[in-house]
Parts: sequence; structure tokens; C-alpha cells
Amino acid sequence: MAQVKANPSTCAQLVATKPYLQPAAPRKAAQYAQMEKLLERVSQRAIVRLTGVARMTVAKLAKKSADRSDQ
Repeated sequence: MAQVKANPSTCAQLVATKPYLQPAAPRKAAQYAQMEKLLERVSQRAIVRLTGVARMTVAKLAKKSADRSDQ
């Protein structure tokens, strides 16, 4: 099998165009904080559309916040 030699200018272009990836944790924390504000006055499906958090996650966190408010 023949080896292909990498062109240095092509490799530099590939490295330069690689997008910067951000960690998911800060983004999720921001989504959850936004969701907590919306939870009392907006429907669960609307929260899903606005924040991008899964519907079951919204339902689970809504139940937890309701349990906390009862105590």
C-alpha cells in the first residue's frame, strides 16, 4: 500500500479551519437556569422549544421544583 505524503500547507489550512468546540456543561447550566425562570408560566413543550432541553428533563425538573415548593 502506498503512503500519501501530507502537504504542509494543506495541513496548516485544516488546523486553522477547525472550529473551536465549547464544553457542554456551561451551556447546559445556562439552559437549565433559563428553564427554571420559565417553569411557572410557560408550558413544558414551549420550554423545550425555547431552551432545547429534552421534554422529559423539563418534566422531571418541574416535578422536583414542585416538591421543593411544597416543603
